[in-house]
Amino acid sequence: MTEPDNPGVTVVDCTTCDGGGVTSHRCSCTWYGDQLIVDDDQLTAGNPGGTAYRDCQICLGTGTNCATCDRCAGLGRRRAQLVYTVANADTAAVASVNIVPGALDPVHRAGRWWLDLDAVVTELAGWVGADHLYDPDTPERNLLVGGLVLPRDWRPDLPQARRHALEAAAIANYTYHPWQLWLGRTAPPDRPDPARHLGQLCALAELLCLDLVVETRPDPYGDDRYGWQLRLELPDTGVGDAFASGVGSYDSLDAAIVAADATRLATGIGDRGVDVPAHYLRPGRPGPPIGPPKLDLDQLERRMIADCTSLGTGEATPGAQAIWRDGRWWHTSLRVVAVVEELTERTTGQISRRTVDKLARAWQPPPPSWQGPAIPSDPCPYCVPEQGLRRCVCTVGAPAADPECRYCGGAGRSGRYAAGLSRCFSCGDTLRIRHGAVVTVTDGQHWARHLNWALPDEATAVVPRIGSQPGGKPIHQVPQQFRLPFHLGDLTVRGQPIGPDQLAPLDEYEILLVQELWYGYVTLDHPGQDPLTAYLANVANGHPGGRVLLHAAEPDAPPLARVLALAYGLGLALIVTVADHRNNAGTPYRMQGVSWGAYLAAPGTAIGLRAYPHRPTLGHALAQAVEYVCGATRSAVPADPSTAIAVPQNVPQSVPQDVPTPAADGDPGDWAAPANLVPLLSLLAGYYAGETVIVSLAASRCEVHVREGPETTRRVATAADLPAAVVALRLHPPSN
Repeated sequence: MTEPDNPGVTVVDCTTCDGGGVTSHRCSCTWYGDQLIVDDDQLTAGNPGGTAYRDCQICLGTGTNCATCDRCAGLGRRRAQLVYTVANADTAAVASVNIVPGALDPVHRAGRWWLDLDAVVTELAGWVGADHLYDPDTPERNLLVGGLVLPRDWRPDLPQARRHALEAAAIANYTYHPWQLWLGRTAPPDRPDPARHLGQLCALAELLCLDLVVETRPDPYGDDRYGWQLRLELPDTGVGDAFASGVGSYDSLDAAIVAADATRLATGIGDRGVDVPAHYLRPGRPGPPIGPPKLDLDQLERRMIADCTSLGTGEATPGAQAIWRDGRWWHTSLRVVAVVEELTERTTGQISRRTVDKLARAWQPPPPSWQGPAIPSDPCPYCVPEQGLRRCVCTVGAPAADPECRYCGGAGRSGRYAAGLSRCFSCGDTLRIRHGAVVTVTDGQHWARHLNWALPDEATAVVPRIGSQPGGKPIHQVPQQFRLPFHLGDLTVRGQPIGPDQLAPLDEYEILLVQELWYGYVTLDHPGQDPLTAYLANVANGHPGGRVLLHAAEPDAPPLARVLALAYGLGLALIVTVADHRNNAGTPYRMQGVSWGAYLAAPGTAIGLRAYPHRPTLGHALAQAVEYVCGATRSAVPADPSTAIAVPQNVPQSVPQDVPTPAADGDPGDWAAPANLVPLLSLLAGYYAGETVIVSLAASRCEVHVREGPETTRRVATAADLPAAVVALRLHPPSN
């Protein structure tokens, strides 16, 4: 790796728009021609004679669209610079390479000249002491950096100016995101033994009273290749047209097993099982097996691949499943049960028509031993599934529909995707109002507590009224047997008693107000409602099969000081938000406890809507900030292509002196994150109790803001660091 002869920024014309900043291309309506109803399997794309749709809502029938070039953001120029950064998440060590014309020595491979970017990232990993690298956007995937192929005209014997010009064109047009970041760990994570790990997952499924489903489907683009997926499901969950989204599919059974854990397996379980029948759990069900069962992966894989071929006809089936239930595998192939026609409106105004194969299991295993009686329910009065209608958002909490509502025009119901709600407010798209629920709390490894909440046979429960909403609606509190603290007093997480701040939905896609389950509050929307009936309907709302799955665990988040050091090393600021609602104790319609938020951003970035605290602990917030760090690095790239991207570095390696570093007022190696800032953040939150406090922590500047409205904040302090900001507000820091 060599330093460039001229480390300044080279700007070249964008090849996508030829420097004009505007691109012109054929409209997508020409893919199908001038017709309203179009078939997906009759594309005319690639045919230059494709006719435009006369009523196209995009091109207005011209067949051509002009738009701002997305490669150069309409500037017509692109920066011939890439910055590759590797950061050690364990030590906050950061190393970067500034890739500009002349910075790297090309290598000859497969008849072409390349810039070996794999070697660049490997060398950076050695600088920061990282033995394991991953892309923060896809941490479960194998790292693949690749290389940058140079134009065919490039040769090492060309004049330097010509070589650099060709390299500049290749670098400028290589990627949408010129600053690439990879995170590393000092030691690679332990890779579990696939067979033993699958046994542990089977034991977990038994513990949670769920099915563990292993599914394989033939790869449509390769012979004798199969995709694999593991997921948790409720019995009677339907089979999708493709692998379930959000869980991840893999090229081998071993890879799918190794990547699986409790939260990942449960991702999307609510969407997959939205129409699953609801059942209580049988109190006397058999306990989970003692230790993980011994499994033969080769036998399991061979059996499932064999099920991808019909024994009767020898034809390929759409796939196969193995369901772990009641301590054994149940095998079945998948079959096509119906071919349906789906109509979808395209952005052009055309109606796309396609046929979809609906799949089902060729054979269903018997019901599990732990499945109890059905949970009583009534049809949702606000959904009309035959017509695709649902309750409109304007009716929520209102006596009647808004006659000027932009969704329903006063009808009270509108189309599923035009009702202003992602899900039905009353049933969560389950189409049923349930009168009971099963609440499961687990640590995801060792224990699970199942609670059957049902209406008593006789109306003997006392549900007192404890207050009113500001609009006058009564608030009741259900008896303690329908509240979580009554059942979780003997359980701990990492030696600490379980509190509401430690509980989160096992399915990350689910939205659940844990405080309602913890305190047992229910608001009655209509006169004459039974409080306990309304409470149980709220608890089960939107949850598949009436199952509420809660995960009691602390995230494996780095401490605040380490995240700050990582932010400073990358030249970013850490934005921490906190809201202290502890003074609301005893006021049921207000937020309770302390909530946190955190994200990384370029210093000086305006505080936006992302600043709302929505995580129960600072650890959860910091884990999320590190998870989405790539969004911060991408937004930190200067919009002006003539401005160089900063090259973050805090390890003792040389960088070109003319390249800007993230801190103009200090040596990056001297950036040290101050320790013990959590008490100061809590002090600020308590001082502005009931309000959202936003603290921007940069390397040499700290700002404290207080939110005043949905999109406005008020800056209350500016100082060199957080301790100085606390002193400027005349607060007394807690003594150590």
